[in-house]
This record gives sequence, structure tokens and C-alpha cells, in this order.
Amino acid sequence: VYQTIFLNREASDMWTVGELDQSKVIDSAWWVAFSHTYKHFRRVVPWVWTIQGRKHTHYAGSWTLFNTHDIAISSGLAAAEKLGAPYPFGHNALATHTYKTVLLASHLTPYRQPKEDLAAKTA
Repeated sequence: VYQTIFLNREASDMWTVGELDQSKVIDSAWWVAFSHTYKHFRRVVPWVWTIQGRKHTHYAGSWTLFNTHDIAISSGLAAAEKLGAPYPFGHNALATHTYKTVLLASHLTPYRQPKEDLAAKTA
């Protein structure tokens, strides 16, 4: 199974959707990409941390900060950490940078490097 998104209808002459074997297409849907408005950044993002952990619930997804895949994934990992799972990508500087941003903005929690990672750096 393969999924793709064709963006920018003005550049549709560059799309390869017409080359697909339609007998192998399971589903097709046209949609408009969701984009946050200034209201989201005023009324939601600054306050997400205040609802995290209430009734044992942690919120994740691009709604918690910005509408990007990286933020959505990192927010899920942050919620998982709050439930006891370790962050698995400490070895990846770029991923960890994004994760630190999400953890701080959405949970008001600074990233703490696992002790085994610190021991490996000092060895």
C-alpha cells in the first residue's frame, strides 16, 4: 500500500497521478490542507500545556503546535514519554531538537537526556 499527496493544483502538469494504474488504486480523495489561523496561535498553542496530564490524558498531534508531520510525530513521542516510554531518537540531533521544542511548548517540560546516553558520551 502506498499513499501520496499531490499539492499545488497550479503545478498539476507536473503530477504523475494520470500515470497510475487505476485498477490498483484502493481509494482517492481530494482535500484542502488544514492551516492554523492566528486565533489558533493566540488561543490554543500557548495554553496546551495547561491541559496536559489532566485525567491521565496527554494531547498529541499537529493541533498542539504547528501543522507539520514532524510536530505531530514528536508530540506523540512526548505524550508517550509522559506515560513512561523513553524517547527513542536521542542519537538523532535534528529529531531531538524538534522533540525538545514540542516537549517544552506543549508540556512545559525540558528534555532530560537519559543517563545511559550521558554515560556513553563521557566514556
